[in-house]
Amino acid sequence: MPTELPGGLEATPADPTQQNSQAQQGQSAPAPQQTQQSAAQAGQNANAGNANAQQQEVDYVFNFPREEGVDVSYYESSTKALAKELGLSKEAAQKIVDRDVQMRAEGEKRIAAIVEEQKTKWAEQTRADKEVGGQNLESALGSARSVLDRFGTPEFKKEISESGYGNNVELIRLLSRIGKAMKEDGFVQAQAQPRDSRRIADLMYPSMSAQQES
Repeated sequence: MPTELPGGLEATPADPTQQNSQAQQGQSAPAPQQTQQSAAQAGQNANAGNANAQQQEVDYVFNFPREEGVDVSYYESSTKALAKELGLSKEAAQKIVDRDVQMRAEGEKRIAAIVEEQKTKWAEQTRADKEVGGQNLESALGSARSVLDRFGTPEFKKEISESGYGNNVELIRLLSRIGKAMKEDGFVQAQAQPRDSRRIADLMYPSMSAQQES
């Protein structure tokens, strides 16, 4: 029978079967906001998966100067690994290579400048030396040249010429003393002046002679 409520209204008891059905529907139906969030998350996961798959397929081919006899395989492999780890495009990876090439060129220029500066310093020390410099320079270089001509290998001569160490006062002093001692002991015969019109200093230490003329 109807139940009387305060205020004179009557309420009919609810059907238990209908209440259970409504409760089940409320529990099973997801909220609209949750559904949208789940769909968005699934889309993000799918995009991330596609991006990873595309990244794995990138074949990095770098463009940079290659020198004969120089192995660059380690540089290429390490740069490719870094590009893949960072997820870089081919263009971005090439920018890294271009930067490395530029930095190497700048480094070589600085090294060359340091070598030239050291050559100049050695030449100045040699010209100012009391034993092998000044008026004794040409004679000292002649004695040193005699030792090099007799005992020096082409590789050694090339090395001291390219490195500029042929201007080093201590090397010139050593070779000059050896040359003089050999002449005094009769091991080295006096050599005629070279037919080349250049001075002996030009033949052995071209960088020193150029600075001396200037």
